[in-house]
Amino acid sequence: MRPTKWLETVGEDYIEQAYRIATEADGATEGNYNDYNIEQPVKREKTLRLLRELKAAGVRVDAVGIRGHWEVDKIPFTQIEESIEAYAAAGYRVMITELEVDELPFSEPEKCLKLPEAELAKAMERQAEQYAELIRIFRKHRDKISRVTFWNLHDGRSWRNNWPAKGRMSHPLLFDRELKGKLALEAVVKVGEEKAGNV
Repeated sequence: MRPTKWLETVGEDYIEQAYRIATEADGATEGNYNDYNIEQPVKREKTLRLLRELKAAGVRVDAVGIRGHWEVDKIPFTQIEESIEAYAAAGYRVMITELEVDELPFSEPEKCLKLPEAELAKAMERQAEQYAELIRIFRKHRDKISRVTFWNLHDGRSWRNNWPAKGRMSHPLLFDRELKGKLALEAVVKVGEEKAGNV
């Protein structure tokens, strides 16, 4: 575990304690584990180990949420699909949470605050294609996935605007700043209309 105030204050079992306290407060509540990068093989294995430890300790976890903070041209499609299968095989419902596909690199935001219009248009085309590919994967595994949620409604409300660099303008969602559907929305709807046998 990485050093945190939780670890320092509560101890190594702070995650277990959090679940137990939640269950005591409301026994009907679901126990869900939601984290980022848990589709990546190394962190996926660590997450599965943590889930096994929680289960052995008698802690109830019902579902695993894979946070979908991805970037255009950097989406790990194969790892996402493998992770859906791995968490489901371990006995958990899978949720895709906080879904967004950003056209700007997040690791070096000071180098790319805003794309020129021509580049943005091309990025939006690739974003639409990659959203469609994600939705196809989710539909393929719809027996394992209980929900898919986005990380806000439109680009103007994205947390990636002005962070981590001031002046950053991001377009990661299905609706633009005027609440108009983007190419990405059209792509997602089109996948939704495909026959189940074609996915």
